[in-house]
Amino acid sequence: MMKTVRLWPVWCGIVMVLLMTGCSSEPPKREKDSIGWSTCNELFGAKNIDVLEDQMGEGQLRIEGESYPVEDLTAALTSKAHDWEPGSFVHMGGESPCRISISDYGKRFTSDVRWASFPVVDGNESYEWRGAAGEVIATVRDGRRLELVFPCKVSGSHKQQEKDLPLGVSVWGKGMPKFDATLRQKMASAFARKLSTELGCVNKPDIPRDITVA
Repeated sequence: MMKTVRLWPVWCGIVMVLLMTGCSSEPPKREKDSIGWSTCNELFGAKNIDVLEDQMGEGQLRIEGESYPVEDLTAALTSKAHDWEPGSFVHMGGESPCRISISDYGKRFTSDVRWASFPVVDGNESYEWRGAAGEVIATVRDGRRLELVFPCKVSGSHKQQEKDLPLGVSVWGKGMPKFDATLRQKMASAFARKLSTELGCVNKPDIPRDITVA
């Protein structure tokens, strides 16, 4: 007589192994997007992005908007600087090269860079400039948006560009109570210094690593 072989213990074992490996593992915290994450790491420093991830808390991080490499960003900024002349508006409009969100929890980190419309030495009456370090002036808007402005002469641009068309960068967080001022200032400074290097600012602006804004 043929013997009946009972397979259910074997199948149970296989199922348990699957559950303990792939089936039970949680999805990665960062959504895969090689260009977006590479750009954020390059502009702000991988260590700062890691700390930002910790401060954003639980949820899956995603890159928002279109992802593009740093060289595309600097090419666009350089082109605007070359096209600018006193009284023109070709420099208007900015870029947001790194936006990270946890949409399920309403958390968002945003960065922005644009050519400013006023000389650094004069400031702007609509802003309350709270700090200055090196050749940088700074302000905090809406209690969370840190903006730094500094002169950056692009090679080949109009002779007045350094004085009348400085570069402005800003970083801010939404729905992120743990996004502390120290990290915000480190990220803004790293962002400004990286762009200064990539744009090859002829005047070599003094941008300190630590910029304290009261």
